[in-house]
Amino acid sequence: MVRAAPSQYDFFVSYAGLDLKWAQWVVWELNDRYRCVAQFKDFAPGMSFVRKMREAAEAQCTLALFSPRYFRSEYCQQELDAALTGKESRLLPVRIEKCDPGKFLENRVSIDLVGKSIDEG
Repeated sequence: MVRAAPSQYDFFVSYAGLDLKWAQWVVWELNDRYRCVAQFKDFAPGMSFVRKMREAAEAQCTLALFSPRYFRSEYCQQELDAALTGKESRLLPVRIEKCDPGKFLENRVSIDLVGKSIDEG
């Protein structure tokens, strides 16, 4: 049996564009101990967006910043699907605003930052 190479990333930070400040804060908090990939810092002009997304989706864990905007974003939904695909779930939900994740995710334990500011997050 051929074994897949381990991902070069511990966390892929998945977020809606308007939640960029939360994504930057999360990466800043984790970057000393973990290898994080996020679009705002790792996707440069001229790179293959699809290739970078594939690499990001292979991270050990997708840290998804749940907000109403996240669930309206087609791209975020694709990132969420990738995190839930396979034998093990690789999803760590972090609620940054009240939102309805839907029946499939409503019982999943999440980190809850609802009502917190980035300064106290």
